[in-house]
Formats: sequence, C-alpha cells, structure tokens
Amino acid sequence: MASLHCQLRRIGAILLAGLAGGLSATSVLASGQLPPRPVPAQHFADFETCLEHLKAVQRADMAGMAEGAVADGENRTRQKLVDGNGIVRVGEQNARYQARVGNQFRVTDRQKGVIETTFSYEDTTLECRGGELTGSVTSGYMLPGMEPLPDAAKPQ
Repeated sequence: MASLHCQLRRIGAILLAGLAGGLSATSVLASGQLPPRPVPAQHFADFETCLEHLKAVQRADMAGMAEGAVADGENRTRQKLVDGNGIVRVGEQNARYQARVGNQFRVTDRQKGVIETTFSYEDTTLECRGGELTGSVTSGYMLPGMEPLPDAAKPQ
C-alpha cells in the first residue's frame, strides 16, 4: 500500500519540476474533492461476518494491483494504486478499513516532448462495530501534471 504514497510523492515532484520549468501554477497544482458520501449502514449476523465483509472489500480494492502500468490506448498507460491502513482491529468487536484506491493515467505527447499525468481516487472508510457496518466514500482528483520526456524518447 506504500506504493501509492511513493507515486503521489513522484507526482508532487513532477508538478514541482513543471513549475520550475515555467508551467503555470494554476494548471499544475489544482485538485478537487467531493464531499463524503455515507455508505448505507448494514447489519451482519455478528462481528466475524462483518469482518469478512471488510476483507472482501479489501481484496476487491487490491485486485489489479499486480498488473502495474498497462497500455490503455496508444501512448497511454493506466495504473491502479492503493494506499491506506488496510484493516485495523480495535478491540475484540471493532475493526476499521481505510484505503485510497486511485487510477493514474499517463499520456505521452512526443510532439510536445512531455508526459501528462492525471490521478483520480476514492477514499473509503468502513467500520464494523459488532455486526454493524458504517462508513463513507470520498472521491477526488488531481489536475494534470507535466514532465519532460526523457531525451531518448523525444522525436529526432
């Protein structure tokens, strides 16, 4: 899960490099986030059943992570990134799941000599208290960042 943190740091470095290269701050540093949406409360037979539900959500969130960056059209890649605390048990009848699941898209523009990176995500927080499940989901995004193409990849 630390890979998302590393990717976000990398995106931050790309954005700062873009600023140093003369890109405007408004086009590089903006992002957005929607208000949290509550997850409808669910009742499970007991805590263990609720905990199994959290584990299933975590498995679904992690699906596709091993693929790494995959081609998503010409000159474009998509990569699923997951970061968070995972499932943390707090006492015998309480557990919390927290994760940020995001998609990073990178588009290579050889004419302009840049790689454009965008990132959108959902932050999910779910909590089991006994057999009761509550939580929320928040969606967000970062506006595109630009980085120069490595010299070897630029058109001749």
